[in-house]
Amino acid sequence: GDGVENGQRLINTEPGSWNYLDPGQEPVAPNFGPDDQQYDNVVRNLTRRFAAGFGCSYETLSRDFSQTNYSSSRLSILEDRDHWRVVQSAIIQLFHQRVYEEWLRAAALVGDLSSPMFSDYWTNPERYNNPRWQARSWSWVDPAKEMKAIEMARTLLLQTHSEQISEYTGEQFELVMAQVARENELKASLGLMPTVEQLLDPAVEPDPGDDAEAEPRPRGPAADAKPSIA
Repeated sequence: GDGVENGQRLINTEPGSWNYLDPGQEPVAPNFGPDDQQYDNVVRNLTRRFAAGFGCSYETLSRDFSQTNYSSSRLSILEDRDHWRVVQSAIIQLFHQRVYEEWLRAAALVGDLSSPMFSDYWTNPERYNNPRWQARSWSWVDPAKEMKAIEMARTLLLQTHSEQISEYTGEQFELVMAQVARENELKASLGLMPTVEQLLDPAVEPDPGDDAEAEPRPRGPAADAKPSIA
């Protein structure tokens, strides 16, 4: 507040205000000293606290990756994605599922559901109130390593193919497989599908003039051995 300190009168003032001085008095602005270069550190520390309370990493909230290396940044991103998946699951269960069930019930009441497909809705509503929700997914952080981990997880039966497709691409397994089948049919019609010989040995280029019933080429170490002269 206003007062006298060390023989000097202190006045609280604001920009655009008028202050009256007594005869002989001169205004002296306060001296806050030189910049101590701590402003960025203070802002960065506060942002980290905001991010921790929000449930994400500092890099995700601030978009500042200058203070991290690849390993720490990758770890932060993976933890963030786990958090977002929890949020996605909560939104689906608490909002989307409830809206869907209310919409389905309203559609049944007004007769918009086709019959006889939905003829047993009122006697068996659980059959129709169990949709499959697919939230958005994210691309790989380290594609080469993560693709090997995905293949190993599927080989060890830790994940199914459909789970991996929905988790890493956000697509449905049935749609992806149907698209792959259509592409294979198109490749086969254009003669672009690999033959059995190419699948077994990529170095072998089949000759179109060869007889289809000819004896297959032997494989293995014995096939690569050179003849010796006695």
